[in-house]
Amino acid sequence: MNFIIASDGTAFRVDADVAETFGDLTWTHSQGYAKRNDRGKTVYLHRLILGAGGGTTGDHVAGDLLDRRRATLDTHDQSGVMRN
Repeated sequence: MNFIIASDGTAFRVDADVAETFGDLTWTHSQGYAKRNDRGKTVYLHRLILGAGGGTTGDHVAGDLLDRRRATLDTHDQSGVMRN
C-alpha cells in the first residue's frame, strides 16, 4: 500500500504513481481532506489526482475520505455530487 502522510500524521491511501509524484510535497489535513498551499492557492489532493477543473468536483464514491486511490474517486459537475 502507498500513502501520503499529512503534517499531522494522517495517512492518505493513494496509488503508487501518486505517492511517487506528490509524496515529497507538504500536505495538511483538514476535515478529512489532504490539501496544500501552492503560491497562495489551495490545492486538494483528490482534485489533483483526478485533474478536476473548473465546474467539476471530485467525489469520494467509497465514502472514505482517507482513500485517494483513483478507483475510489470520480468527477462530477456540482449537481452530480448532490445526486450521489
